[in-house]
Amino acid sequence: AEGQRLWGSRYGRVSSIRLSGSQPVAAQSISPASAGFTARAVRREALAAAQGTTDFGEYFLYFSFFLVVSALLLAYLFFAVGLEQRTREVGLLATVGYAPSAIRRAFVREGAVLAGVGTLIGIAAAIGYGAFIMYGLRTWWVGAVGTTRLTLHVAPQWLAVGAIGALAAGVLAIWLGVRQMSRRSARSLLKGQIEAGQTGRTGWTRFVALGFLFLGLALIAAASAGSLNPTAGFFGAGGAWLVAGLCGASAWLRRRRLSRPLTRGLSGMSQLGFRHTAVRPGRSVLSLALIAFACFVLVSVGAFRREPASGGDKASGTGGFTLMAESVAPLMHDPNSPDGRDGLGFETSDPILSRAKVTRFRLRPGDETSCLTLYRPTNPRIVAPGPGFANDGRFTFAASMAATPEEQANPWTLLGRTFVDGAVAAIADQTTLMYVLHLGIGDDFEFTPDGQPPVRLRIVGALADSVLQSEMIIGESDFVRLFPRHEGYRLWMIDTDPADAAAVTSHLEDRLSDYGLDVSNTLDRWASYHQVENTYLATFQALGSLGLLLGTVGLGAVLARNVLERRRDIGLLSAVGFTPANVRGMVLSEGLALVTAGTLLGATCAIVAVWPALQERAQAVPLGSLLTLLAAVIATGVVSSLFAVRLASATPVVQAIKSE
Repeated sequence: AEGQRLWGSRYGRVSSIRLSGSQPVAAQSISPASAGFTARAVRREALAAAQGTTDFGEYFLYFSFFLVVSALLLAYLFFAVGLEQRTREVGLLATVGYAPSAIRRAFVREGAVLAGVGTLIGIAAAIGYGAFIMYGLRTWWVGAVGTTRLTLHVAPQWLAVGAIGALAAGVLAIWLGVRQMSRRSARSLLKGQIEAGQTGRTGWTRFVALGFLFLGLALIAAASAGSLNPTAGFFGAGGAWLVAGLCGASAWLRRRRLSRPLTRGLSGMSQLGFRHTAVRPGRSVLSLALIAFACFVLVSVGAFRREPASGGDKASGTGGFTLMAESVAPLMHDPNSPDGRDGLGFETSDPILSRAKVTRFRLRPGDETSCLTLYRPTNPRIVAPGPGFANDGRFTFAASMAATPEEQANPWTLLGRTFVDGAVAAIADQTTLMYVLHLGIGDDFEFTPDGQPPVRLRIVGALADSVLQSEMIIGESDFVRLFPRHEGYRLWMIDTDPADAAAVTSHLEDRLSDYGLDVSNTLDRWASYHQVENTYLATFQALGSLGLLLGTVGLGAVLARNVLERRRDIGLLSAVGFTPANVRGMVLSEGLALVTAGTLLGATCAIVAVWPALQERAQAVPLGSLLTLLAAVIATGVVSSLFAVRLASATPVVQAIKSE
């Protein structure tokens, strides 16, 4: 009542009506055109907006797949190594009459108890990991979400599904390890013999490797020909080649001759270390897979990381503009002309403003459509550039509907295209289209402006990583026709020397304060978008880091077990004059061979998998950060190998020789 008293007028005291009740009000009973009212189902709009822009839970699930596979491989590896230490026990049970199936059941039950305990620990760790991510988004990464009101939501049903799946997968891995052990003869088990890699069972492995190799080629060919979505085709090819590489490595290690002479180029001890990867090919391939999976996730995610860039070029994401200004009230005069500066209250020869070139945009306010929003936009911000902008050649297009040579040379001319169905040509940023609006070239976005008929925008072009992520751009003539109430220009893009940016900012905000003008730096705005993307990528890379941790632990366990099995060999080498440094070099070279091969395989397949997405974003691969990342992977492999090196150095020579 007090508000109506203060702001009432001769036209009335009410500007909106809220209708609530148990049943929805029929919008047909209200005529918006009769008095300029708009009927909005605000709860339906809120629920639609709350669906969010992109379901990042699905992305976590996709990237977690490799983490789950790595964990299963590591579980199988550890249980197999544990069984090898109990070969005599298995042999004794087989000798006294226990059937292989009874032995398997006994060990599977034992392993199931451990898997159950691990599942409970995993559930607690999952809740803790989710809480840690939420804490990071509320504190360190708050710039990515723009709010601190984020809480962890734990769904018991999904925890139950994850627990059952983890337990079943763990028991399956244990069963496979026991099954392989129980197939060996009781005599060899009683002697504690551990069979080396077989060399005759490589036919099916080579067949699988060739099959996945040709599958990857077929997927790339289909994607290149346009019969398959390029993103799905190349990602499938990268995954297929990853499997093909692992199968090929298995076949090569199993058929490798261990008695051929050493070659030149490397020291003899290093070659002995490389050659020992073929003694236990199953372990080597498992270690290779753990490292390759971790690198695949880390590189495929890290390839999208935005590197700091300069915005002075017209083709850059800032369009060559230094500043961006937005006003509350419309600005009717052109600041590039003396008369316009005079109309805005400046001197006609203003020394600061005359050195800057202003490109004006009409603006209709609306929902944020950039990556800074967590909600699905239904009523986007619309801007329209003023005359002359289309010929400046600013920004870079990632894709467009350009058909003629003129349109291909300057896709901005597509804003003048007309469609027979009444759709309006529009241009938006590629990131906004992919992750917020989920649209592509040729798709339509329909919304209903207040008090007006629905408007359908047809995407005719996509800007590559631009500062205009928050806006959808249409032609000026279409803007004036669709939104006649929004007069003048409220958005200025200012091209000035970066050294004058501070002076221009303070000058404009001071002289145009009555218009509510706010000036921001385009590089800062561009960096805020990159911060959001890099933050989400960092959370995904955390999954890859967990996979790398698993790979490091697995590699260290494999090398340690190999050293323990070669105590007699190491003792003999020491007895005939090889120094401890020679022995350490041999063990370290074995670990380096596995780490390097896994890193190269995972990184190469990851680049293939994400190549179309990188091309769509018109972004070069960030080689600096990726090389640093791969160097860190190799360094962690070396650290895990040092544990085995320490075991080799501590091998007592006399005891080892006595057991020979």
